[in-house]
Amino acid sequence: SLLLNASYELPFMAIGIKHTTINNYIYLGTDVKPEQYDGTLNVSSLYSTFDIKFNRFEFIGFASLQTTNNSDVIHIPSFQSKIKLAYNITLVKNVSMMQPSIVIKYFTEYYADAYMPALRTFYLQNEIKVGNYPYIDFCVTFKIKQANIFVQYTNMYSLTKYFRYFSTPHYPMRDSRFCLGVNWRLYK
Repeated sequence: SLLLNASYELPFMAIGIKHTTINNYIYLGTDVKPEQYDGTLNVSSLYSTFDIKFNRFEFIGFASLQTTNNSDVIHIPSFQSKIKLAYNITLVKNVSMMQPSIVIKYFTEYYADAYMPALRTFYLQNEIKVGNYPYIDFCVTFKIKQANIFVQYTNMYSLTKYFRYFSTPHYPMRDSRFCLGVNWRLYK
């Protein structure tokens, strides 16, 4: 296999091209039996990462357009992205801050590989498409000296009652829920 990656980087953004070539690819077919593709498979992607900070606002993310020369063997979404929008609020200077943020994940509809629990691996399937919906999380993070405390509400899309949020066929993503967490470093 061969991996080529080239990117152009600015202080707040990177744009790149990635190309992977695979020979004699071994995979599990639709009948969950091992198969080998004797030819050469190519996976190419055009991607961008960005980390833009303007005053108290942060805009951090990733986006990728990708394609393969044989979509019968390698299933990938043609577009995927993850974007975080945040606003930083200083509560006590050099002591504490608060950051409300929203994270949006998205990928286009495609035939994702199915999971086989007995083998603990994925296999090809051509019956169920997943994707083409946003996965939205809302989070408020508090930083108090060396402690990070967060409250998060995940999968806000499920509030629409349109229950299509799968990343793998037959395995739905979690429904909406609240999460609370603490990360406290006890030394500097």
